[in-house]
Amino acid sequence: MQRGIHRGRQEQRIKDERQNIKRMKKLLAAGIDKATIANVFECSVAELEALSPKQTR
Repeated sequence: MQRGIHRGRQEQRIKDERQNIKRMKKLLAAGIDKATIANVFECSVAELEALSPKQTR
């Protein structure tokens, strides 16, 4: 029973993290300052930049 509870919590954390990533990407696309987004989601700017689409030249 404890394994089931643990697994459910783990799955919820993964789901929450995916939702946060989607929110961060939307904010980036809207042109919101990276430092502000990183502060709100309590992550580093480097982690946030990893979510940004790479610019090709």
